[in-house]
Amino acid sequence: MIRRSSSALTSCVDTSLCWTELLTDDAMGAELGALNRWPLGSFVTRFAARFNISDFVETGTFKGTGCTFAAEVFSSVTTIEINRESYESAQNSCSSKNIKFLLGDSATVLPDVVSSLTQSAMFWLDGHSGGGNFGPDDYCPLLAELAAIANSPFPHFILIDDARAFVAPPPSPFQPEKWPSIAEVLETARRSFPYYCVIIADAIICVPPAARAELVQFCQEVRPKI
Repeated sequence: MIRRSSSALTSCVDTSLCWTELLTDDAMGAELGALNRWPLGSFVTRFAARFNISDFVETGTFKGTGCTFAAEVFSSVTTIEINRESYESAQNSCSSKNIKFLLGDSATVLPDVVSSLTQSAMFWLDGHSGGGNFGPDDYCPLLAELAAIANSPFPHFILIDDARAFVAPPPSPFQPEKWPSIAEVLETARRSFPYYCVIIADAIICVPPAARAELVQFCQEVRPKI
C-alpha cells in the first residue's frame, strides 16, 4: 500500500498497445485504489457474481478494510499481513467468520495459499510499501506473489494496487531499484495464462480471456473519454 497524492494514473494495457492519462480522484469520481469503493468495489462484486468466484486472497491486510468488504462478497477470504501490529489490529476489529488471517511475508506465505485453491480465485495484491510510509525501507514482493499465482493450474482474477508505482519509476524518497517495471509485472502475471490486462483506477487488473469482454465493458463504463 502506498499513500496517494492528489493525482493518479489511469491507462489501458494490451500486449501491443498502451495509452495513459493523468487524472485526479475528483475527475474519476472515485477513490482510486480503494477496494471497498467505486469503481474497484463494483469490479469485485460484478466479476465475483458473473464468474462464480467464491475465494478471495489478499496480500497486505493493513486495517482490514479490504478483507472485511470481501467477506460480504466471497465465501472464503484469506488475507496476509507482514506487520504483526496491523495483523493483530485487523484481526481484532474484523468480526466476519469467513476471513482467515495469516501473519508473514506474502512472498513465502502465498505459495501455500495458492496451492490450496481448488478453483479460480480473485487476488488483491497490496503487500508492497515504500517511501517511508509503512517502514524505513521499500519492500515490494509483487513479482514473487505473481510467480506463486502463475504456478496455479487455474486461471485467476488478479488486481494489483498502486499501479502508478509500476508504470514509471517511483519518485524520491522511494527506492526505484526495489520496484519492478510494468513490463516485468505483466510478463510475470501472464507467464502461465494469456490474461487480458488493463490499468485503471490506479490498479492493474488481469483476467482470463473468457472475461475480456466483461472487463472491456467495465473500463468503458468507468474511465472518462480519451
